[in-house]
Amino acid sequence: MTILLLFMSEKIKNNWPWAIIIIALILMHSQHQLDNDEGVLLNAAWNVFNNRVLYIQNFEFIPPLAPYLLSWWWKISGASFLSAWFLGILIGLASALALYKINKELKIKKWKLLSPAIFVIMSSFWPMINHNAFSITAILWANYFLIKKDRLYYLIFSGFLFGLSILTLQHKGVAALIGALIYLLIKYKNKKIKIKEIIYFIISATLPLLWLLRWPIKTIYADLIVFPIKNYPETNYVSLVLLIITLVIGAALLYIASIEETKNKNKIALIAITGSVMLISSVQRADATHVLQSAVFILPIINIVFEKCFNKKYDYYWVVFILLIIGYLLAPKPFFENKIVEKIKLEIAKNCPSNIFYAGPFMPGIYFEMRSSPPIPYSMLITRQQTEEQFQESAEQLRNSPPECAILNYATVEKFRYSQNNPLDKFLISYYRRYYKIGNLYIMKR
Repeated sequence: MTILLLFMSEKIKNNWPWAIIIIALILMHSQHQLDNDEGVLLNAAWNVFNNRVLYIQNFEFIPPLAPYLLSWWWKISGASFLSAWFLGILIGLASALALYKINKELKIKKWKLLSPAIFVIMSSFWPMINHNAFSITAILWANYFLIKKDRLYYLIFSGFLFGLSILTLQHKGVAALIGALIYLLIKYKNKKIKIKEIIYFIISATLPLLWLLRWPIKTIYADLIVFPIKNYPETNYVSLVLLIITLVIGAALLYIASIEETKNKNKIALIAITGSVMLISSVQRADATHVLQSAVFILPIINIVFEKCFNKKYDYYWVVFILLIIGYLLAPKPFFENKIVEKIKLEIAKNCPSNIFYAGPFMPGIYFEMRSSPPIPYSMLITRQQTEEQFQESAEQLRNSPPECAILNYATVEKFRYSQNNPLDKFLISYYRRYYKIGNLYIMKR
């Protein structure tokens, strides 16, 4: 609400580019997809909504803020995909607004809407109902308040937002916080900030993390720290080309910040540092989607380049318009229609009337779509990521209380080099037979 009020207080002379940006954002996220990453958040929030205790009754290795935020939203607006989608659009718009506000702080006048437009296009590569999207918004606004006028309350609010970003996506939030601390230490070295102000910042960043004390520390440590570090990299193979690109871009950003001689040098340094650490944090899964999500933070640097090089040659409104036309061409078509999802839901309802089924290996969104609950405490089970013990535990639970159906799609986990040679799949293959096929998805019955 504070963010929206800040934006509404601004007097923007020409509102039509913002109308295009909002329409483009809606159109690019206009289809109801069965996205896996989206499903992780939907399923976790659905469990919370139904009073299941996260990390105790259901295993997750994403932090709690995004699931609880979506669950709270559902309690206000009703639990539906449309409601979740609307929240996702608001989150995306908040990111675009943050980029706009950062540009104004950097004294960018002619090209200040360029990065919001590019962000909208980039966002078409990931779902907005996603903890990654929520994390981007928190970090962008944290950076905005960090580079705003030297007021202690801005610094405290920035620290609090960095803390929230850790509660949204732990490794990204920690990376962004480290970048902010480097920036503050540089300011301290230049005698532009006092050590007590840095301490206030650290305290304010720590406060949101106290929420984690509602769970056993041992459980939080095991699920949110040990498990991702130990198991997550096993399924993600770093692309050497994208790794080199991210490192080169990071080095270029730091160089640009070092040679900049304007009054905004410190602010540009923060953007460069944040962009660098975020790109480095993406190397553990350096695919196009995750690199683009990290590249969002360097968009203000691109604005600076355009402001200096093309200040008098082009009308940036038309450039924004052309960029969003490109985005329109990238948007899914037809808009607001996905008959495949509806057909899948219809067939599941027809073939599994009890609405008790297992969906896997990586399709957690199916549970929310059918308003069902997982028969095991895991939203997904991917070989090399989840442990042999977790597969064995799940197989025993299904064997003791077999659901009516198993909904399987192995195509979604081919990129993880998934192996069906595990206790769970062996049980499913022996106990269920294929009954209905749509695309790569199979509905199997006992």
